[in-house]
Amino acid sequence: MNLSAVYELRDRLETAAVAGMNLISEDFRLKRAVQQMEPYAKASPVFRKIYEMAQTLILPECQDRAGTLLDTLGLVDAVLCTQGILQTDGEIEELEPIPSGGDLYSPIPYSRLAPVREAFKGVGGGRYAVIANAYKETPEIFKDYRMIHCMVQALGDPYGELAEMVAGWLQQEGEAVLPVLKQGFDPQGKRDMVRRVQVIEAIRGGQENDFYRYVVESGGKETREAAIQALRHDQSNLPLLLDLQKSEKGKLKEAVLQSLSYMDGDEAEGFWAEAIKKKPAEAAGYLSHSTKGWVSDLIADELEDRLKEHVAGKKTGRKKTEGPQGVPETERAEKEKEEKAVEEKKNSKKKGKDADEKKKDEVKPLTFDLANAPYRKMRLTPNASNLGDFYLDKKGEKLYYISAFEGGGDLWVRDLKKGDTRLLKKGVGFGGIEPSKDGEWIAYIS
Repeated sequence: MNLSAVYELRDRLETAAVAGMNLISEDFRLKRAVQQMEPYAKASPVFRKIYEMAQTLILPECQDRAGTLLDTLGLVDAVLCTQGILQTDGEIEELEPIPSGGDLYSPIPYSRLAPVREAFKGVGGGRYAVIANAYKETPEIFKDYRMIHCMVQALGDPYGELAEMVAGWLQQEGEAVLPVLKQGFDPQGKRDMVRRVQVIEAIRGGQENDFYRYVVESGGKETREAAIQALRHDQSNLPLLLDLQKSEKGKLKEAVLQSLSYMDGDEAEGFWAEAIKKKPAEAAGYLSHSTKGWVSDLIADELEDRLKEHVAGKKTGRKKTEGPQGVPETERAEKEKEEKAVEEKKNSKKKGKDADEKKKDEVKPLTFDLANAPYRKMRLTPNASNLGDFYLDKKGEKLYYISAFEGGGDLWVRDLKKGDTRLLKKGVGFGGIEPSKDGEWIAYIS
């Protein structure tokens, strides 16, 4: 039933109560609302009663206008309450999860949150400084549940350094942020979802093992890599990891081996015993962090076997057979070798001064130790980005480089001893860095 006429009558009665009794007989809007009730009066006795009371109210000769107004308004409100229903327009959506724990009430006014929230949601330069300074000066505002959602969304910020900084802050918040981290989680997502997995792992460790296994089964390459690394916290994952090491390749295979290095038991020991025999240097690299006794035994046994092979190889062919003059064959060969060396030394002295100088100028070929090289690599910049030119000062302490996170290139400096990174100049583009001869200053050439 359409009750719009009843609602309009109530609104006009409330307006008349505010305007005053003396104006009711001249209120044409109220009279029109009363007239609209006439069809309703024919349909129901209660609506007829309302119509009659409203007609009496607008008559000039009404004696108790104030009482009639209150009685009519009260009856209209009562009818509307009985006819009310609970519904809403549009689709029903779930409320944003509120971080668990702590007090939901926050006395922080929105005016203090607004600039930081805008920085999180905005683009362009200057956002990093606004957010970092706010966290340093007023860290309490980042515990507000309204700010937690902004921080989780910032894990996908194109400015990688900002995203990594926020990930560290979320880890400090503990389990209270877990509902927000899991809301809207997409296992097929990219770097932002990877950071969610890493934050959850840092907070909960092995307690979220079911979540990690879910991501391994249904995730994309990047999220699966993070989830596989998190499987190391639970020993029950050993059978799964042994299966994965047979099927995965590249970075995913490396993640599997890293998690397997944390496993214990006979199956784990058997796997690594076989791996050490096939690729001893690579296997030892994965196990370098382990303090398990069987790991030390496996590596010690392999070293012992290789030492025995080396010693046996040196002894091969050195039996003392007698020569034609009764001199042991090995002694005669060594004597001939010494005599040949003395002769070669004499001949080298006769080549003259020019030959000696030429020999001094010869450059010996470089030799590189490539064994286990992937595990000796080190990132100098804090995050992956589009890099331009770079310069490392003479002391090897400061690295100047051009990197692009948002649009054009920016000039940065990283203190390699302290681990600090600072933005020197925004929007310099991708030019070149030229140091002075003494290394005291650098010039940027665009």
